[in-house]
Amino acid sequence: MEQIKDYAGIRKDGWVGFIGIDFKQIPLAKLIDETAVDESRGAFEKVCSSDTAEVYRYSINTQRRPQHLYLKKYPHRSALDAVKLLFRPSRAKRAFKAGLMLEKHGLCTPQIVAFLQKKEGLLCTEDILITQEMMNAAALSLVLGSNKTNLGTMTVNNKRTMVTELAATIGKMHKAGISHGDLRGGNVFVTQEPNGWQFIFIDNERTIKYRILPFWLRIKNLVQLNMQQTNISSTDRMRFLRAYRQAANISRIRSKRIARTVAQKTTRRFKRRAKTRTGLSDGGEQLHWNFQMARADCRSGIFLTDFAKADTAAQLLNQIEELMEAGAVLKDGISTRVVRCTYNGLDIVIKRYNHQGLWHSLR
Repeated sequence: MEQIKDYAGIRKDGWVGFIGIDFKQIPLAKLIDETAVDESRGAFEKVCSSDTAEVYRYSINTQRRPQHLYLKKYPHRSALDAVKLLFRPSRAKRAFKAGLMLEKHGLCTPQIVAFLQKKEGLLCTEDILITQEMMNAAALSLVLGSNKTNLGTMTVNNKRTMVTELAATIGKMHKAGISHGDLRGGNVFVTQEPNGWQFIFIDNERTIKYRILPFWLRIKNLVQLNMQQTNISSTDRMRFLRAYRQAANISRIRSKRIARTVAQKTTRRFKRRAKTRTGLSDGGEQLHWNFQMARADCRSGIFLTDFAKADTAAQLLNQIEELMEAGAVLKDGISTRVVRCTYNGLDIVIKRYNHQGLWHSLR
């Protein structure tokens, strides 16, 4: 097994990986077993995370001091996912190596405690990354949304300094040929220190270093950051671009091209987002924004979530014909019929689209 500075290789009970030197004396079960709770190890507390991972927070006593750790499990997303691991590193291993690579280039990530895999033969059955808690840090999106940091309310000058230093950090990353896998505001944590700002990058399993950073990946990262709308002005964006250009060592002409491309792609993403917020998700059941599917007998419909959860939607679907007959007709044409009526104390308008032939029914 390869040796990595500050980490010790481990092979035990089917588990392989690396554990930080400060934690290698702790029994493996204490680090990964949810049931190994005692006076030196707290219970696992599940933390909100994406659908493709499970994250737990717990406390543990080390030789130095009690610490809070985060354990992130990467379950297989499909049977094909398990097969892929025969030919490529797992997500936890990629995150582990990317974290070490970022630190090597002077970029901050949560301190990694351990990377562990459990294998049965050639197949990886469990994939885990354990990191230390980031003290006094909050997601960039939350800092901008609340206008507060670990040192208190953020002043206008503080925000300008933060934007400038963030741009310099991203420019430094891109100059080194590094692309972050998902550089949205929730994956950049911020902590304010007396002598400046520190930015900590999480979710690094898709972070990659290139000899020369591809232009489209540079744009992708900048668009992801540019999607942040709260408490960011056009002047702040220009301030970011100037600091980024200097740190990334790119020309004015190239920076103008980057600015135009980022603005165009950001606009397109907002338009797509606006459409998906009123449409169905890929599964067709749960909606992205504040809508939900409701069903009654052979009918189904899309309703505001609060309306659907109150079972009002299902009742409305059952009584739709009676309401159409009893209501005041606003329009009665070949293609549509529009009726105003009262339902459960609400004045509503129902518009029915009539089939205009067999082909129309099959569309």
